Amino acid sequence: METTIYLMRHAESSWNKQKRFQGSSDIRLSINGRTQAEKLGKYFKEKEIESIYSSPLQRCLETARIAFKGKEIKIEKNLIERNYGEWEGLTREQIMRKYEKQWHEFMLSGSLKGIKGGEPLNKVTKRSFNAVKEIASKNKGKNIAVISHGRTNKQILSKVIGFNYDKNHLLHQNNACVNELLLKKNKFILKRLNYFQYLVRK
Repeated sequence: METTIYLMRHAESSWNKQKRFQGSSDIRLSINGRTQAEKLGKYFKEKEIESIYSSPLQRCLETARIAFKGKEIKIEKNLIERNYGEWEGLTREQIMRKYEKQWHEFMLSGSLKGIKGGEPLNKVTKRSFNAVKEIASKNKGKNIAVISHGRTNKQILSKVIGFNYDKNHLLHQNNACVNELLLKKNKFILKRLNYFQYLVRK
């Protein structure tokens, strides 16, 4: 029995457009993001999606509701994005200026040590990957849509293919991208990574 999970990143939000760290902040889609979500829906029009799960944050829920209009969306709290604490709302340039030492450590290891409210990376990995495993277990043999976030997706994908943090840059997640995971004999296989080319098709 083969289970397919279409793991997606939400469409563009207003803070994505402004290049701000979002994390657990509940930011809505931009106008362009809503267009991306509509195109995502067209991409899945010919695919039989039997269950849909989403992070509780609005940018994911909006993406899901636009792309899979009229279908039931189940909320999975453990798909929520990493909490970046006091970095949320700041641009990369602002963080680099104000938190130079912490930014250097973050780029090397993903650590948010010393950042008030920052969520440990291992906690993000554990909760998000366990959530996907549980979703797959509840929907054996089905095609499942999962709408989540950039960092959360990277941690899930890292677990699937055995990447450490230093290789995370190879797992880039564009807004509204689709990753395809197959579950065979209790093992996840990555079939497609960061597919977003449907967005530029005429």
